[in-house]
Amino acid sequence: MKSYVFFFVLALLATSTHAQAVSAARAQPPAMPFPQHTPYAAGILPDTASRAQMDDTVRNFYKAWSATYLKRSPDGKGCYVSIKGNSNAEDCVSEAMGYGMMIVALMADSKNNNHALFDSLFDFYRAHPSRRDQPGSYRQVSSPLMASAQKRRGQAMRDVDKTSAADGDIDIAFSLLLAARQWPEAGRIPYAQEAKKLIDSIFTQEIDTTFYTIIESNAIESDGSPDYHDFRTSDFIPAELKAFAEATSPTHDATGASRWTRVVDSNYVHLAELQKTFSPTRHLLADFYERKGKSYIPGRVRKDEIFPDAYYYNACRVPWRIGLDYLVSGDKRSKDLLKPLNQWFIDRTNGNPARINAGYTLKAAAPKSPETDSLMLSFIAPLGVSAMASPAYRHWLNKIWSLTAQAPLLPAGRFRNQDYGYYENTIKLLCMIIMSGNYWQPTRP
Repeated sequence: MKSYVFFFVLALLATSTHAQAVSAARAQPPAMPFPQHTPYAAGILPDTASRAQMDDTVRNFYKAWSATYLKRSPDGKGCYVSIKGNSNAEDCVSEAMGYGMMIVALMADSKNNNHALFDSLFDFYRAHPSRRDQPGSYRQVSSPLMASAQKRRGQAMRDVDKTSAADGDIDIAFSLLLAARQWPEAGRIPYAQEAKKLIDSIFTQEIDTTFYTIIESNAIESDGSPDYHDFRTSDFIPAELKAFAEATSPTHDATGASRWTRVVDSNYVHLAELQKTFSPTRHLLADFYERKGKSYIPGRVRKDEIFPDAYYYNACRVPWRIGLDYLVSGDKRSKDLLKPLNQWFIDRTNGNPARINAGYTLKAAAPKSPETDSLMLSFIAPLGVSAMASPAYRHWLNKIWSLTAQAPLLPAGRFRNQDYGYYENTIKLLCMIIMSGNYWQPTRP
């Protein structure tokens, strides 16, 4: 029997103008079919379940996730990852597109090769370009960066924020490198070429070349803007930035260092200093840091952020993003950054990941503190990735895997009295792919 996802792809493409160009029947078989079990450069895996059991857990959750969150655009311009149910006004954001495109490429297998599905996600991404082509001016030309938010209005998906979001763009570019490796034969979309165009635009519009941090959006106009030198910690994704360096022609700055290597090196230095300075006992990082004179301070004044100076719904992704770099490259800076953070969480929760809160202040709990809710998978699952760095954390890792694996997909639903939605379920899936040993780096053998 053919799987649900296969029929979903056929239905998705049935009314698309690209149905004849790319069909499930003509799609290439994946070169890196799930499960991959590609050995990581460093780290350990959970051993509380067999590899086959972990593969089945990931596969089953992916089926539920794809059936819930992958939607066909009403105007026929591809499909998108829906974020409905998370109490926001948008139907889609570029962050979700980046997550979804990576997931679809990594989860391709012999039954659901996902080639046509990935191309449909690509179509939606390209149908919604960011309109800020250069800092400081809107120009009605297509940009490889994606508009950061879309909402359904009538029979079309309209951009409700035409400026970009760096994390979404970085993940989309990385997903294109995954696709180039997964489906290497020439098709209607030149994945590697599209990836390189997007990677160049990310560096031009979303990298602060003074301090080599990631600019959150191309909406931040220029060096003269008061928040131009601020940055969001979760936008630093070293494993993906290293892939950019490996995939693109060597481009050097004035010091002779590769530009992407410079970004990686600078961010590791910044994060280590900030962790030591502002969270010497908890070893946490804040969602945002603001540049003040010659240094950074946690947080900034933002109308859309509740605790920008705390370890909250952005920084909760840092253990996953930084931890992954250690697994695929063995970069000691990643392990050094996360080792004290891992130990603090173990001590704080008495070794019980079910007691991880949805937010922490960088030092002692303050009167206005996020340290309330617990059992949010967006906080728990990323710590599983960081725990993979050392055999010393195996027991902790096993507990995180078990807790994460048992949580069903509940769109806008509840698990142990907590609300779950797109964000928790999607981060859970990405982290389970990594924890099960099924992540691979597209620019390496």
